[in-house]
Amino acid sequence: MRAVVAFVVVTPFALSACTLNSPYIDDYNAKLASHTLPFVAELNASTATALTTAPTENSASMTGTFFVPTTISNVDAIAGQIDMEANFASGTVSGRMTDFVEVQNSTSSTLVGTDMYGRVDFAGNIAVGTGSGDDISASGRGSMRATSGTTYRVTSTMTGDFYRRPSSELGAVGTVSLTADSGSSTETGNGVFYVTE
Repeated sequence: MRAVVAFVVVTPFALSACTLNSPYIDDYNAKLASHTLPFVAELNASTATALTTAPTENSASMTGTFFVPTTISNVDAIAGQIDMEANFASGTVSGRMTDFVEVQNSTSSTLVGTDMYGRVDFAGNIAVGTGSGDDISASGRGSMRATSGTTYRVTSTMTGDFYRRPSSELGAVGTVSLTADSGSSTETGNGVFYVTE
């Protein structure tokens, strides 16, 4: 029997905007409500079941959110949207993290954020049922620009597991690590992602 990963108990919070025109925050909150929070509730209630063998589906298109606390000065965390394509027939996974939000007050139940530029494309492998947290192994590259104006080259690593939801749809949850290099400093962060069909 596979263990449920420890970070499942983390409940993401909605973001409030520093400015009125914040489409990334609006989209993040919408995806949080429609995809992430229902999946988190299922994980915590143990009604979503970790896969132990490859599913009958050849592939799955999933979307959701990510949240990564960082060491960047005056930035508590980076949040955003994630799209993932899982090809179980070929044993590969790919996707992108986009629509980054710079988060302040990440310890509060009401988070404050500001839209920022960011995109990371990732790819990797799928090995379903080999252990806890290692169905997915992926890495990525991209860039982001903080609201301070600093531009970073970004690399990412991801691990995670696939789940069968009560609706019979697939979902995945895992850890995501970001390393951001501005050329003069390197910042890091480790967080979580949730995606569902």
